[in-house]
Amino acid sequence: AESLIYKPSDQQRVDWNACQDKRFHALIVQPYVLVQDSIVA
Repeated sequence: AESLIYKPSDQQRVDWNACQDKRFHALIVQPYVLVQDSIVA
């Protein structure tokens, strides 16, 4: 499934900071950093 590109909300950032074990897939393309939330099935 396709995901939309968006800026994370303040609440998402708070949630991500609270869970230090969370993993992400990241791609750096200057000047952007694209991050995908990794979903464990």
